[in-house]
Amino acid sequence: MKIVVFSDIHSDINKKRQDSKFLIKLANYIDSISPEVLIVAGDVASSTAEIQHFFEELKLLKIKFKLYCPGNHDIWVNQKSSDGSWIKYKSLLPDLCNIYGWHFLPNNPKIIDRTAFVGTMGWYDYSMRNIKWDDRINLTTYENKTNPITGSTWMDREFAKFGNYNDKKLSYYFNSDLIDNLNKIGISIKHPDFQNNQISEKINLKFNTIICTSHFVPFKEFIKSSGSLNWDYFNAFMGNLTLGEIINLIPNEYRRISLFGHTHFPQYSRVNGGVEAYCAPLGYSHEWEHDKSIEDMFEARIKVLNP
Repeated sequence: MKIVVFSDIHSDINKKRQDSKFLIKLANYIDSISPEVLIVAGDVASSTAEIQHFFEELKLLKIKFKLYCPGNHDIWVNQKSSDGSWIKYKSLLPDLCNIYGWHFLPNNPKIIDRTAFVGTMGWYDYSMRNIKWDDRINLTTYENKTNPITGSTWMDREFAKFGNYNDKKLSYYFNSDLIDNLNKIGISIKHPDFQNNQISEKINLKFNTIICTSHFVPFKEFIKSSGSLNWDYFNAFMGNLTLGEIINLIPNEYRRISLFGHTHFPQYSRVNGGVEAYCAPLGYSHEWEHDKSIEDMFEARIKVLNP
């Protein structure tokens, strides 16, 4: 089974800055690989219309299974909204997936051959921050999402609208989703932060590989620290350590693969006693090597797996 995975398409921005035919070229490149499974790990675009356009451009691809896990840009809404991100996450995005033949991974696992796919968007709880700055940056400063040195704002402050859920409560919510989805395939995770997550009935499913997809980063090894507060401040918003702990608690009798994006550095590492972790972002066009064609960039950043 050939699996193609990537994240951080940011098609709204890349079409403007790089190439109006960006999505057409992306679809053609995917078609040239002929995968059986396509996984998108979030940050397609900020507007619902542009996400729909992404699905529209890829609808003719002859791919048997298409799995989608949203990112923080995907749930952005108008600044005047109070809880519109919940509506987008729980209703609008799953509805688009149903219309265009995608599987909305956070809602339910998917088992294909002998591989189980589970997912959650994830969120951040500041545990990825560089603790060397703790004497200068307190948690309230991270909650405000404005860099005290430059005044730069982490834009979830303006466009991620989850009502009275703060970042730590969101992290707990989305991590619980992953545990629930693992439960659905018969995997009981015993993490001290989560109770009552035992399997309610015996499930007889045959698979030997579990692929966990999130948008946010589960492992601190993938966080790039510069030693400068100007950069490191924003590492607090890259992910959360509990997400990685949950993945690591999956029994190692299974092949465990973690797929994610958010940080725009393509990376691979074997972490936490054997979890294979892949970050496969396309990223913004200004982050690409401009002596390469867009197809070469796709080849360098899109990951192909054969579990």
